[in-house]
Amino acid sequence: NTTGVNQYNSKFVARSLAKKLYQRSTRHCVSIQRSSRSKMVSEEEVNYEIGQRIETQEDAAVFIKAETEKGTILSERGYGACKPPFSYWPYFLRCANRPFDATNDREGYINLAVAQNFLAKQDVQDKVKEICKNNENDALIFGLEAAGYDNMKGIERLRKAFRNHANRIISPNFAWHEDDVCVSSGVGACIDNLVFAIADSNDFILIPAPYYPAFTNDLGVRCRVRAVPVYNSSGDVTVLPSLEDFKRAEENAVGEGEGMCRALLLTNPNNPLGIIYEPGDYRRCVDWALERQIHCISDEVYAGSIYDSEMNAKTRGFISAAELVEEHTPYGPHILTGLSKDFCASGYRVGAILTKSKPVQTALSNVSYFCAVPGPFQHVIAAMLEDEVWVDELFSMNRTRLKQSRDVLVASLNEKKIPHIVPNAGLFIWIDLSNELKEQTFEEEKKLWKILFEETHLMLTPGKDAKNKKPGTFRACFAATPFESLKVAIERISTGLEMYRNL
Repeated sequence: NTTGVNQYNSKFVARSLAKKLYQRSTRHCVSIQRSSRSKMVSEEEVNYEIGQRIETQEDAAVFIKAETEKGTILSERGYGACKPPFSYWPYFLRCANRPFDATNDREGYINLAVAQNFLAKQDVQDKVKEICKNNENDALIFGLEAAGYDNMKGIERLRKAFRNHANRIISPNFAWHEDDVCVSSGVGACIDNLVFAIADSNDFILIPAPYYPAFTNDLGVRCRVRAVPVYNSSGDVTVLPSLEDFKRAEENAVGEGEGMCRALLLTNPNNPLGIIYEPGDYRRCVDWALERQIHCISDEVYAGSIYDSEMNAKTRGFISAAELVEEHTPYGPHILTGLSKDFCASGYRVGAILTKSKPVQTALSNVSYFCAVPGPFQHVIAAMLEDEVWVDELFSMNRTRLKQSRDVLVASLNEKKIPHIVPNAGLFIWIDLSNELKEQTFEEEKKLWKILFEETHLMLTPGKDAKNKKPGTFRACFAATPFESLKVAIERISTGLEMYRNL
């Protein structure tokens, strides 16, 4: 679409010129702010900003002294990066140091706040070992070419493997080309690169709420782009917001800052709800974004983790945004996928962007240099994706195990009469304890969360971090925990609620 690309380029030039004029007029003011900032840092502010990442009080004291007497150590971005990515970040270490053990420590912590999938992790590890031991792969994995520079968006073999995987699993009714694929070190890096390419500091991206808690950090920590939650005015979180809801959120965000709306970010299947959006509803949102020439990003990292719907084009409930639009434009849709969830390999740090947008692909060709996947490992992952029989067997096994874990959790929640949304995809379940709150405030949600953590040693994701509008909701992830732990976790919710009631 040459017309669309030309419109994109002309808008880009206009916005760049306007931004330069604005920067010239404010540069002096900014320099004054930076020079005086170190004198304004108080102990309370430091504790809030970075205290949760400092090991000891001595470290904090050294930091405060340096900031007040020596000047500024970090940039504005650096200070932002010191903030925890979510409120419960400091508690992870305590969970890791004393995990629940059904035999040796039944009082240990049960962490249901991490969206990791361990249900088929060993099978994936075994496959990687097999690939590395296969003599046929030696020349590629351990050859000299793998140790040198290559296309920073991924070697051709890996991009073709991702293309074929997407055409089979994610969007079987749409044909991707290897030139549409950009591979980076995890979907988080893909989001960072994509946002860097399409948005400027203080611009914002609309995201239907509740949403993945780390999105706020993913968009803001480096690119300084705002995540703006959009709420369904009906109050039903299982249905995407109306177009009026999107317009209202955009208008409010424009009024609160200097930037403009640059994208709509959707997640399907959804994290944290574990549901698949109705295709017509999803298409309505995608079309709304593209018609207004704002980018549409569709996070589809759980497309292979649907366990209550057949994985074929005729019967599956999930339909990729790539298949829903009549025409792909310079504004997308841009599809996100990776290995962390469907392949139980969050530590591999391999993600991919699929997009037909030539301007976006050109920008990614440059910035992907900073987060490329190591050459030898690219060949390993390509070999894994190329074994389609193995991939299908893995996905079948993974879906069976996800459903089993879901069923254990749902049965326990039903037994305790704890309200929840029954998921059919992904690694999590949405629990609603709002009726238990003494007041409908996030302060009460935090009190309940702390009782669950401190008194019962159960860690959940608080709804506030997912930007849910209603206090008292929590996300529980069930794919990194044995069945026994899941049953104990629900017992702990029941125990914690009783403690909260008796406060």
